[in-house]
Amino acid sequence: MKSTKDFLRISIEVFKIYFQIAKGLTIGVIVTSTIMSLQSLINAYVLSVLLDKLITAVSLKQTNISELFPIIFLFGLINLFILVITNLYDYFFTLLTSQDSYKLRIKQMDFMVGLGISQLEDPELTNKSTRYTESYSNLSNHLSTLITLLSSTVSIFISGAILFKFKPIVMILYFVLFVFKYINNSRFRTQIWRLIRENTENRRNAWQSAAYLTDPSSVKEMLISGGIKFLRAKFFNYQEWYYKQYRKIRTRWAAFEFTHAVFDISLLIVGVYFILEMGVTGAITVGAIAFYLNTLRGFSEQIDNLSYRIGRAVEVSIRVQDSLVMFDEYTPEIDGRKKLSNSTRPSLITVENLTFSYPNSNSPVLRNINLTVHPGEKIAIVGENGAGKTTLIKVINRIYRPQKGRVLLDNFDIQDIRIKSWYQKIGVLFQDYNTYPHLNVEENVAIGKNAIVSINRNKVVESLTKAGVYPDIEKYPNLLKQILSEKYKGGIRPSGGQWQKIAIARFFYRNAPILILDEPTASIDAISEAQIFGNIYKFMKGKTVIIISHRFSTVRNADRILVLDKGKIIEDGSHEELLKLNGKYAHSFKLQAKGYS
Repeated sequence: MKSTKDFLRISIEVFKIYFQIAKGLTIGVIVTSTIMSLQSLINAYVLSVLLDKLITAVSLKQTNISELFPIIFLFGLINLFILVITNLYDYFFTLLTSQDSYKLRIKQMDFMVGLGISQLEDPELTNKSTRYTESYSNLSNHLSTLITLLSSTVSIFISGAILFKFKPIVMILYFVLFVFKYINNSRFRTQIWRLIRENTENRRNAWQSAAYLTDPSSVKEMLISGGIKFLRAKFFNYQEWYYKQYRKIRTRWAAFEFTHAVFDISLLIVGVYFILEMGVTGAITVGAIAFYLNTLRGFSEQIDNLSYRIGRAVEVSIRVQDSLVMFDEYTPEIDGRKKLSNSTRPSLITVENLTFSYPNSNSPVLRNINLTVHPGEKIAIVGENGAGKTTLIKVINRIYRPQKGRVLLDNFDIQDIRIKSWYQKIGVLFQDYNTYPHLNVEENVAIGKNAIVSINRNKVVESLTKAGVYPDIEKYPNLLKQILSEKYKGGIRPSGGQWQKIAIARFFYRNAPILILDEPTASIDAISEAQIFGNIYKFMKGKTVIIISHRFSTVRNADRILVLDKGKIIEDGSHEELLKLNGKYAHSFKLQAKGYS
């Protein structure tokens, strides 16, 4: 935090967020908290009046105490009212915080989705997102602290004004002590905050090691390879180092807190002396003595807590700022305005003079690529690892934006197109495809195609059959409703090949006009692969298909085969044409064929 202005800005932002989440509940929490803070002051006043009347009655030897009943009744009524207010506060705050956890998470999800892959791969964004995930619960803490701070400030102002009338010097000394404590508490909190913030990446690294040691699927390999001790040491060593640094700061802080407490008690004793002195001289009544003593004690506790609450509010606001800064520093990608037609006709894809480099890299992955994919064409892309095959697909999908050149869809620049209308026309299966173990079979297949509205089970079965995995699904205890993780009750874990076939079934279910497959059968045996691609060519007539594969048995039936080498298209033609060319493709094909002979 650079200034009080930052603190106020973040605090206002937090109130805005909670007013968006639930305006009525937020107002209810503020009002009830303020009323609760005045309870001790009101009770002290009522009891002082009751005490004076009692002393008067005793001095006049009155045996009838019925005159005290109205005050006793008022005292009980006030406390009953405060009890109702306290319960309302708990009720309002519980309902409010039961909503913020998931709504703040949704805010993060929606924001991250809109950033684009190039920004999502920024490690600093990952750090900020990690801090947000760790700290968004601080928003409710900050709200609670701010409300308590506001309500206690009202109470301190009223009780301080009462005490200032009889001894201003005591109030001035309390203020000086408050400022002294606030400054030192801020210094220690800043040290702890820096310790946490500056070690975010080291903490991520340590907890990732811990995650591997608590995941049954990863522990299995490490039990054999002997990596458990290494990862345990990574986690343990960081935590031990962090604890030692934290302990040093906390030890110095505790020493300061003790010193401050001594001064605070001394000042309280001085204040009590002045009140009793006024009582002895007859300047105030016994009831007033009790009222001032209770007010002084409450004021002393509250102003001492005020330093903590302000410091706590600043500390939490620092973490809140560090969480919300992600939303200020990163801007969602600007979408185009042109909307592609909703027809099932594949779009014409044109790549013109395309050059692309990854962030923080001076070496282009793609170099001056020119390519036209006609509607309904079956294209295969081959090349060595690192040739740029997957990168080319990601640029065509506008996951990455090129530094030079452009991609045209039906002669419109992809940058000018509303990306959702493009994604509705394509089905993509990357080599690092997603698996959703917490979902059942039919949800895994239908997840990208109106799964929220309804799932067409007949189409799911058909898609699983085309992918060659339905015979396996029929053996599952719960069939299409089978959860695909042993971490859930009744769940099972599919093999790697089964997972890949389920992902391919998702591809069939989507049935988009343009289909892109990046190494889709790496975990599948050759017989299953031949069956799957036979179905792809059979059922995808009239659709554009782009396939990346290292297996020439997969690509040889494509209409055209592109050979990428070092980011350039060096060969382009059918299987027969490239064999006649006797270039890189022919050489690689013969080597692979020789391996099968």
